[in-house]
Amino acid sequence: MDFEAESEQAKSRGLIFRLFGLVAAISNGFAAYIALPFMAIVIAVDVFSRYLLNAPITGAVEITQMLLLTFFVLGASYVTFFEHHIRMDLFANSFNRPVGLVVEFISMLCGLLLFGALAYQSSKDISLAIMLRESTEELHIPKLPFHVLMMVAFMVVALQVVLLMIRKIIYPEPPAADIESTDKLGAE
Repeated sequence: MDFEAESEQAKSRGLIFRLFGLVAAISNGFAAYIALPFMAIVIAVDVFSRYLLNAPITGAVEITQMLLLTFFVLGASYVTFFEHHIRMDLFANSFNRPVGLVVEFISMLCGLLLFGALAYQSSKDISLAIMLRESTEELHIPKLPFHVLMMVAFMVVALQVVLLMIRKIIYPEPPAADIESTDKLGAE
């Protein structure tokens, strides 16, 4: 499914879904077009300077770690909203529809618990980072903005999982057999 079709799908589902779709698109854009390329440039320059000039970049590992964390956290919102996450479809499709929905809701609850716990732990890390004035070892980059980013991003993903659960209840997908039969009708 392309981005325009995903956007149209989100538009048809109300203001809250559109808002979370916008947040997902912006966070994905920042992750894909700023964090990831900058991380690749830092790694490439560090490898070049380390092996050819014998002068590694001070703090390159710290910068890469922070950018990788940013990339992961911001990408999670997009992946969750548009349901591009990895699933075990082979396993899930082996169930009949009611059992498959139960399995899907159990997996969503697990995701909700995971992202909720990560948001909660990140909120605790914020107070600790303030109290200790926590920073990286080499470049002394303050870690507080990253803890705040993680807390907000994980809260957004947890809310997106709740919205996804609501969407699955309000707009249930037809069984796969129905989708295949409508595809065959459209092809004729």
